[in-house]
Amino acid sequence: QIKSAFWDTVAYLRELGATVVEVEIPHLQALHLSHSITILTEISLLMDAQPQHLFSPDVQIALALGQETLDSMDFLAAQKVRAYAMEATDDLFGQVDVFLSPTTATLAPRLENDVFKAGLSELSLTTALMRYILLGNMVGIPGLSVPVGYATESNLPVSMLFQAKHWNEHVLFDVARLVEAHAVAKKPSVYYSILE
Repeated sequence: QIKSAFWDTVAYLRELGATVVEVEIPHLQALHLSHSITILTEISLLMDAQPQHLFSPDVQIALALGQETLDSMDFLAAQKVRAYAMEATDDLFGQVDVFLSPTTATLAPRLENDVFKAGLSELSLTTALMRYILLGNMVGIPGLSVPVGYATESNLPVSMLFQAKHWNEHVLFDVARLVEAHAVAKKPSVYYSILE
């Protein structure tokens, strides 16, 4: 469902006159690993001063991973990869104005009520949910996620991620406005408007 929503949106952008170019981002596995190391290290350092009992169990597990398994050399190595990622991003936006991908690599799961009390630590799910956002998150480029369809079973949105080079937010807004106007909008079964 994600793939078909993505390619339908790409086809729509082509109809509007967009030129679509397939690009390759080299060394994605190294970027994934460096992104994880950076996030775990930075968050665990920032949260070290916070009362741990206030965090859900899944957050406590992630913080423990960052504090107990990573050291300064891991973090420094990750920053070298981050510098490479910034160069790769510059190269990418030398080829395209907007980089398109699905927002996530998996449909959003329905969360059971016990998750809100006990937390959820499922690395494969977290990885699939973050797969396409890591480049923008790691190098700080602007991005917008726009709903382009709905999952058949859950009726939850399927979205596309639009990213652009620094200071090109206006390009993202223009593309997102076109795609959002084309996408079918549905209200969820539970909906409260703060404007009405």
